[in-house]
Amino acid sequence: MKYFTLSFVIFILFLAHIDGFGQERSEAPTFIDGDFWQYRVVEHGEYMKTERELNGIYEIAYANGQFKAFKLETNQKTELRSGAGILIGLVGQSALQHLLFPLFKDKSWTTDYMFGPRRREVDRNVRAMTKVTDFGEVTISLGTFKAFKLEREARFKNVDHWIFVYYWSPQTKSIIKYQWTS
Repeated sequence: MKYFTLSFVIFILFLAHIDGFGQERSEAPTFIDGDFWQYRVVEHGEYMKTERELNGIYEIAYANGQFKAFKLETNQKTELRSGAGILIGLVGQSALQHLLFPLFKDKSWTTDYMFGPRRREVDRNVRAMTKVTDFGEVTISLGTFKAFKLEREARFKNVDHWIFVYYWSPQTKSIIKYQWTS
């Protein structure tokens, strides 16, 4: 009887291990010199656009412990001196805290930040609540990747309200898809 009880306890511990520890979790990625990502940016709408349009192809490169953003145009690669923060936030930590590692399902956090919408003279104090809602496969034009789904609800007082949905992949060490609605 003791043998059966011990086997049963080990079996229960095995099931608990599968259920409790089988969930995906991702620590902050480690970047090495030469890592780079390319993004195609298409802005829609008017209110949420940045000070200047970002439409185009961009490269974010990591070297000497820093991220740099470049705009790629026909036979030309131009480093962005300003306005690169939102792009660099796609792969690295930023003041907007789109990512707060470690990531795992049901993790949530709140971030306060200032936003300067286009054609407005006053910056907006925005409060964003972000939650990791799922982990699974996401298909984009370059292929299918395992990724965390993050949903972010941002508010400026009770006047403006935006919902962002984006996917961060441990395979690419970056956000692979980003959308918003108001």
